[in-house]
Amino acid sequence: MKKIFLFLVCALFFASIVIMGCSSAPSSSTTTTVPTIPPEPGLEQFGSPAVAEKFPFDEVIAEASNVTLGDSSLSAANGTSKNHILSIHGFDLDAGANASSWTFIIANDNTTFLVTYDHSGETVTKWPNSITTNEIDTARIITPAELFDKNHAVLFNTSGEESFGVKDLQIGEGVYAITPKSSNRVLIFDSITGALKYPNG
Repeated sequence: MKKIFLFLVCALFFASIVIMGCSSAPSSSTTTTVPTIPPEPGLEQFGSPAVAEKFPFDEVIAEASNVTLGDSSLSAANGTSKNHILSIHGFDLDAGANASSWTFIIANDNTTFLVTYDHSGETVTKWPNSITTNEIDTARIITPAELFDKNHAVLFNTSGEESFGVKDLQIGEGVYAITPKSSNRVLIFDSITGALKYPNG
């Protein structure tokens, strides 16, 4: 439980950084902003508010796993560059677990980056400090949509789809930390099984 508590503290800290970053223009020396993600099947909607308001987790996680970070020419030369996803943060999720924005903390070649997907497209920001946390095995975790389906009654306590939603979703250190729109409580779930850990876990 101590480890989960530390994760929550770190997650809230990074959430505040992301919110601050959204309210001010990032430094041109440390941030690269791409207006739209290069066209790929199923991803044309990014950066186009007229097409979609929410972004599916499955499509965004595929982008984040393969996004080019740091010196792309050096990475190609040494063949050792690999993205290690340390934390995942979704804001304003709907019933299908599609979010208004997704932010990933990714380590690559001993450098940490914040990678955000929203209506502006893909934004990559170099993070100045190292982060000590376990990598998320994205092939093993239960997806947000699966977790929502499994824990519908616990998360939303309602039969009305109009009130079905999540303010904030965070994944890291083996857990999901979720704040439903219907309350300010934070619920903790196992990131592999989807089982409720806290409260009443």
